[in-house]
Amino acid sequence: MISLFLCLADAPVLVVPRTVFADGRIVTPESRLAWPDDAVVRIEDHDGELVARFDRPIAPARLAAFREAAGDAIGDLRWNDDSLVLRPAAGWTMRWRQTGPVVALAFSPPADIALLEATDDSASDAALAAIEADVAAGYPGSALRAATKLAQRYPADRRAARLLADTRLAQGDVRGAARAYRVLKADDLTARRTIAAAAGAASIGVTARDGSDLAQTEFAARIDAAVGDTIDVGGGVRHVVSSVATAAPTARSGDTVIDASLAAAFDGAVRIRLFASAALDDAVTGGGARVTAGSPTRNSARP
Repeated sequence: MISLFLCLADAPVLVVPRTVFADGRIVTPESRLAWPDDAVVRIEDHDGELVARFDRPIAPARLAAFREAAGDAIGDLRWNDDSLVLRPAAGWTMRWRQTGPVVALAFSPPADIALLEATDDSASDAALAAIEADVAAGYPGSALRAATKLAQRYPADRRAARLLADTRLAQGDVRGAARAYRVLKADDLTARRTIAAAAGAASIGVTARDGSDLAQTEFAARIDAAVGDTIDVGGGVRHVVSSVATAAPTARSGDTVIDASLAAAFDGAVRIRLFASAALDDAVTGGGARVTAGSPTRNSARP
């Protein structure tokens, strides 16, 4: 027996550095949120909702690993450079413990699976209200990301599907919003106008201007149409007839102007618009381009 104890005492011991467990990529029985080793992290628990405040941000890779590990247990997760809010999914319970800059979380599903299925049929009013607030505050990008995730999580909830259509419209995706309105068979004024505008717009007009010495009549026609989900093309023609009253016989002149435009959007973050115009009678042409890159709401997610 003494020999056995001596053998056990001499057995090698595997020591795992704390930095290994702080790495969110390491698979453990618990889901972990790991900040940098020198970060100061304060955790508050508000009725099952975890609020973390810190002086150094968590790495995006570790957040992604945490999302993947927790999966359906996460109901809401929002963060910015100095705070984070985590709420479990409906019916789930969440327990946590903190060791320095590492927070280990354990999620437990409802005991009754039928209860989980029932609660998963519809999104919570709080989640819908948070997205609507982001749109109203001028953050359509973060609202669209949240609405997309919510609609995917609750595919049978018409409120979540309608909110996704509304946020697409707020982000400028008219065709995407129109498709969603058609699926929902929405018949309100916003939906009808969006569906009408998605295919394009055509117009014909006559404008008359009259002054003491100058009179003008302008005839104009224009059409704009969507080609696919990301490209819009447009073109128009204007003919202006001018009359100038002088001591001599009235002088008349006519000018015809044509213009064309091409607009393309890439993933909602980059938009390019090209336009050109030409006066046929004077053989004068011109053009330009406008490029918009980046979303104004990037990195604006906040608790």
